[in-house]
Amino acid sequence: MIKQFFSISVYWINLQSWILYKLAFGLAMPDGHNAQACNNAAMVVLKRYGIRHSDIVLSINDTTNTSLATSRLIVGTDGTCNMHLVNLACDHATGKRKRTVNKEIVNSFEECEDLRLAMRRMIGYIWNKKAKLHKINYEKRNEQIGYNVIKVGIDNDMRISGYARMYQQALRCKWTLHQYFAHEKSLVCNAYELSDERWQFVVEVEAIIRSVYALSFATQIDS
Repeated sequence: MIKQFFSISVYWINLQSWILYKLAFGLAMPDGHNAQACNNAAMVVLKRYGIRHSDIVLSINDTTNTSLATSRLIVGTDGTCNMHLVNLACDHATGKRKRTVNKEIVNSFEECEDLRLAMRRMIGYIWNKKAKLHKINYEKRNEQIGYNVIKVGIDNDMRISGYARMYQQALRCKWTLHQYFAHEKSLVCNAYELSDERWQFVVEVEAIIRSVYALSFATQIDS
């Protein structure tokens, strides 16, 4: 059973035509999560095509400590990726991440992060795998009022696109979500449904992160 893996792609330039080529080489399966294991697994794939450490000029990788350490083993310097840097900046700007210095928080955006967590709680209440009756009741009420069910996914920790999509889909379902909670107990409604004020904040945040999401997507294509 494969427990962990990562993909390897190679970029190179034809020095005569100056055309940039991109090619996915395969999946590397490291023995562990440390940098040395990732380095060994990556070189196993690359050596199949005759690529050695000395042939690699630059590493394009995630911004995690292990990824940076792996890059140092392969190339000798920290690798980078514009897409991951954009997403990291967005995470700090929207409060998903906090900047710390000497284990003390020096930069955060609590209001924006609280709004995201409140949205996740509301969505999670309906699309909870451990409470499938909530989802069934939501679908029935959508059918009763003649609306199609649009599933609202919870954002992941990797991409700003998941954050943007969660808000976009929730806004499309705002009325049906309100109809669902209108039939729930007041205790549930107060605990999970967003207030009108918070919905207004969702509209404002979504309008901002829509352009940020476009930047992230464009950066991913151009990287």
